[in-house]
Amino acid sequence: MGKKLIVILTIAALGIFTLAAVGCAAVTDQRAAVSGIVVADGLAQEGTQVKQGDILVKVKSIAGGSIAAARATTAGKVSQVLVKPGDKIEAQQVVAKVSE
Repeated sequence: MGKKLIVILTIAALGIFTLAAVGCAAVTDQRAAVSGIVVADGLAQEGTQVKQGDILVKVKSIAGGSIAAARATTAGKVSQVLVKPGDKIEAQQVVAKVSE
């Protein structure tokens, strides 16, 4: 009975440490630098690896094309995209999250 309890407690402790290590990844809010209407072209996808400076979100430009509205401030994996094409975003709005 004593050995069985030790094995169970060891497995439980390993599980807790594993969950804690996974949960420690830093998540960084990615904010728009400009306001506008989000376009599909260039919109980051969840799970995509990015490096600092990569475009995450583009918006329609007055000239008729599109411009970068948000760029990755850190390298990592896009864990969440909080906007979709057609959404109106404001400068400083959180548009995505990147996990390091």
